[in-house]
Amino acid sequence: MSNVFWLLLLAHLIGDYPLQPDWMVQAKKTWPGLTLHVGVHLALLLLLAGTGRPVLWPFLIALAAMHFAIDAFKNWLGRVRPELISESYIFDQFLHLISLLVVTVWINTALPPDAIPHYGSWMIYASGFLAATYAWYITERILVRLQAGYLAEVNKQRWTRMAARGLWLALFLLIGRALGLHSAMAAVTVPLPYLSGRYRGRALATDTAVALVTAIVVLAGLRLA
Repeated sequence: MSNVFWLLLLAHLIGDYPLQPDWMVQAKKTWPGLTLHVGVHLALLLLLAGTGRPVLWPFLIALAAMHFAIDAFKNWLGRVRPELISESYIFDQFLHLISLLVVTVWINTALPPDAIPHYGSWMIYASGFLAATYAWYITERILVRLQAGYLAEVNKQRWTRMAARGLWLALFLLIGRALGLHSAMAAVTVPLPYLSGRYRGRALATDTAVALVTAIVVLAGLRLA
């Protein structure tokens, strides 16, 4: 299987996190706002596809249509069961992941192997770091929204914890690829945002676990690419 999946995942992570600020989250509850949100996703897909655009564009449009349908369903679910915020978020992201896998399999079965574009490993690394840093910040903020004390610290330490997760991920990747421990140990000595705060132990456990799981996924992706 080609690594076209990482193209689709990277575009999704960028479009659903850094390029989906709070005003977009509210706007996409309307049809014009949802259309704009999905348009951003499609633009990202076409941009990142690069020279593979002439071959992949029908599949990318189909993926954008799936994204529209999934988000429209989430909007409906939010109206009929507004209390299911965490559950609808998890289910929404699960459906998006399934759609990425479905389109990846579709591409790999519909096109001859020599016609499928092959993308560099940088997309795998970029997906991993984005997932472990900004995407997890948004995810954790949603999942702990009812825990006021911890949520306040998540928001207060968002940038330092994102940086820390990036360092943990780099450390685990360095170890996993056996590139030597000197750089890895240097990364660990950088001041971490776990020296203060009531929930520092929980924050440390969460960030290291997220970085470790992401590193495993990235290393697996690199191995299969």
